Amino acid sequence: MKKKLWIVSLLIFLLCLSGCNQEKPLPEGFNSNNCTGRSAILTNTVLQLNDQLLEIYSNDGEDYFDKQDLSDLYIEDVEVFKSACAGTLTARQEAGAPVQTEEEPVQLAGDITYELSGTYNDIVTIIIPVKFTNYTVNYEYTFEPNPKAEYNPYVPAYTMTQAVVSTQYSRAELMQRAGMNTLMGMGVVFLVLIFISFIIGLFKHMPGSGAKQQQKKQEAKKTAPAAPAPAPAVKEEKASENLMNDQELVAVITAAILAANGNASSRVSSDKLVVRSIKRASR
Repeated sequence: MKKKLWIVSLLIFLLCLSGCNQEKPLPEGFNSNNCTGRSAILTNTVLQLNDQLLEIYSNDGEDYFDKQDLSDLYIEDVEVFKSACAGTLTARQEAGAPVQTEEEPVQLAGDITYELSGTYNDIVTIIIPVKFTNYTVNYEYTFEPNPKAEYNPYVPAYTMTQAVVSTQYSRAELMQRAGMNTLMGMGVVFLVLIFISFIIGLFKHMPGSGAKQQQKKQEAKKTAPAAPAPAPAVKEEKASENLMNDQELVAVITAAILAANGNASSRVSSDKLVVRSIKRASR
């Protein structure tokens, strides 16, 4: 039973992988052979130019190319040609020279791929990987539906609207670049924090900030003598004082006790009344 479950799980996993790898179909009006050929012609054209011409065309291509020249390259917008020239010039600085021969002026580093985008997946990007000395450079051309094709059957159904040239780095180089960018970002943040702390530290030297008066108050508190300890409370009743020696006080207290006993029948005789101690009552 366990073996059957393993086999069924493996089949489901393989079906999911095959569904993920399945390429989406290209739009109906998109002619892949025509658009790929146009992309290859533009790629071959910019690769044949030297660095000086690439710099001139990337800046002032509209001054050197008219509509006829653009139609020979099967493009309608001169900005596409300028972008391809500028990207090729940058790629040569990073990836070296393109690998070319007389038989193959453009040597591919892999298969030509197609990517779909747009709301209805009607925008197609053709990616042509070209071999350079140090890296592989991707030439990406974006084709969008041509609105003129609806009423004019003699114009192409898709128009090249964008050209992007990018260097394909290895994974290790991408990780290294990402790490360097992270370190640079963190370094800039710490430098800014240190600079802000330095600026805040200068505030105490500014007049009117009140920092000096606060510092003087703290120094005065540190140098002030300690307050003397409170004197112990004086006992209200001294130990040496003996109230029994005061004969007048004893006589007054005795008379008060006799008067408090009531009538004469219940009165206690003064001979039988003995006062042993007298203590001052606290108020």
